[in-house]
Amino acid sequence: MIREEKTRTKIKQLVILSRTGGKLDPRKIVLIAKKLKKRELALYYQDLLRARSEEKVFVTTAVSVPGTFSSRLARAFPKHDVEFSEDPHILGGMKVSFGDFVFDGTLVTFLKLFERQYEQSS
Repeated sequence: MIREEKTRTKIKQLVILSRTGGKLDPRKIVLIAKKLKKRELALYYQDLLRARSEEKVFVTTAVSVPGTFSSRLARAFPKHDVEFSEDPHILGGMKVSFGDFVFDGTLVTFLKLFERQYEQSS
C-alpha cells in the first residue's frame, strides 16, 4: 500500500516534469518513459492522458464558428489547445469544457432550466 502511494506520487511528479512552458513536451516524455519499469510506465501513460485532456479546451457550438471568433477564443487560453466541434442539438450558444470545469451556455440548457423553474413555481 505504501509502495503504491510512493509510486503514484513519483508518477505525478514525473508528469509535472514532462511539461515545458505549461504544455506536455514529447521529448521529455520519451526520455522519462525510457527509464520507467512496465508498471510505472502504465501509470505514467494514464496520468499523461489525464493531463493531456486537462490541457485541452473543448468548445462546442451549434454551428461552425467564424475564424475571427475562434482565434479570439483560442487567445483566451494561451497555454492550452482549443478544439472546436459542432452539435446542432444545442440550438445556440456554446459549451466550454476544460478538465473538470464545464461552462454550459447553450440554449437547450437554458430552456431546460427555465422549464424546471416554471414547474417548481406552478
